[in-house]
Amino acid sequence: MKRITPFLLLIFGLVSIGIFAIPDLASMFMGEHNYYDQVTCQRCHVAEYDEVISSLIGQAHASAANNTNYTTYLAIGGVEYYSSNSTIQSVENKVWTWSQDTWTNNSVSKLVSLDKNNNTIIDENEVCHLCHNASLTGNENAHSITVRTCDDDWCHGNRNNTFNDPDLFSAQTTTVNVGAVLNESDNLHRAFYLSLCNESTGYTPGDSFNHTAGNRAGNYISKSYWACISCHSEVRIDMDVVAGEYNHTDGQRRKYL
Repeated sequence: MKRITPFLLLIFGLVSIGIFAIPDLASMFMGEHNYYDQVTCQRCHVAEYDEVISSLIGQAHASAANNTNYTTYLAIGGVEYYSSNSTIQSVENKVWTWSQDTWTNNSVSKLVSLDKNNNTIIDENEVCHLCHNASLTGNENAHSITVRTCDDDWCHGNRNNTFNDPDLFSAQTTTVNVGAVLNESDNLHRAFYLSLCNESTGYTPGDSFNHTAGNRAGNYISKSYWACISCHSEVRIDMDVVAGEYNHTDGQRRKYL
């Protein structure tokens, strides 16, 4: 019987480690996230997770993620909720009706929950799914991530579309139509917002349910959501403000005094 050499043992050990490490590495660099079973989002995205989980804005989004009516609304591509008869009109012109604790369309029933550990709250990596889980864009079998930005059609809207129906939320929850607010002629941030609408991020839009996203810049998601992050992100930074240098002569400078 041949003995196993130390070299072979080393190779065997490396292969064994690789079997467990490669899924996380692949998900980090290739976007192949199998969310609930393998990947802990906050392991790699520490700063982003800490901001969301500890901020008031982040908790507001966690509350939205815990609203199964809203997460189902996303997953079926709802464009309007009718509280009078508890129906949802989808972007595909389908009508979904609330019946026996679920939303139904003909023989199809859905009630999408992001609370995978069933503890009635959105915690751990569950909070990441509201913006990044591709199954909420109608792709139930997707293992990759998607990117929803603040002014996504189904989030806070943009200058073209606003599908986030406030009636889906409680009276204590305020939803903001970003596009309508920032596109008003007297809004101080309008020029900033519209300029960013024409700049590309390089992120591919999901174009959920064969619908062309309203926050596009060419073939990609626009930078328009930066207008939101500029004021509402709670990331803390250290910065030094450096006084500007002017090359005016004394005579020219007096005009500004």
